[in-house]
Amino acid sequence: MSILETGSKGNDVESRGIVFEVPRGWAPGFVSLEFDKADIVQETTDAVVNPAGPGLVDLAIRRAAGPELTDAFHTCTFDLPGGKLAPGDVFATPGFGLPARYVLHCRPPIYADGALRARELLAACHVSALRVARKQGLRSISFPAIGTGVFRYPAREAAEVATRAVISALRAQDGLRFVRFVFAGQAMRDLYAEAARRLLAEVQAAPNARRACDTASLCE
Repeated sequence: MSILETGSKGNDVESRGIVFEVPRGWAPGFVSLEFDKADIVQETTDAVVNPAGPGLVDLAIRRAAGPELTDAFHTCTFDLPGGKLAPGDVFATPGFGLPARYVLHCRPPIYADGALRARELLAACHVSALRVARKQGLRSISFPAIGTGVFRYPAREAAEVATRAVISALRAQDGLRFVRFVFAGQAMRDLYAEAARRLLAEVQAAPNARRACDTASLCE
């Protein structure tokens, strides 16, 4: 594992935060994983992930993208069961007024409905977003701290679940070259970066074992 210096560049996207190189589990090479204090509506990655619901991130993304994004969201949900995006599921729309070309919409779980199920669904949000991005042929993606606002997911637990899911998926799948987590504050950035650092140290200690995988479904 290596850590790039703040202010370096990775995969043609300017990086300013804490950057790790995640070793692929199936072939030589690395994926850049960055944690930064930044505004998600200003992200220039190919896609940003929107935690659809009543939260501030969803509101900011919709305002910055313009009304076309809300129209596209409702068009995509029209044929879904109950006309709603289920927790853990993801679909893509254009980014419209955002610098990002795509918005990947996910429905975060409500932590109060059950911690174990919420953990599964939060992991699914991240893995499904990476899967959709790969199917779209995208090379870079930005995540916020999904579920840690109005959905009341404890930040420390969310950091562990999110980084484990993303690192496991990146080690198992091809396509993406640069993944960012962006946060409104440095404390949250550091919390997620430390969770990633611990997990990557585990990967480095046992390079031939798939200890980074939380469940078999995350290592398909």
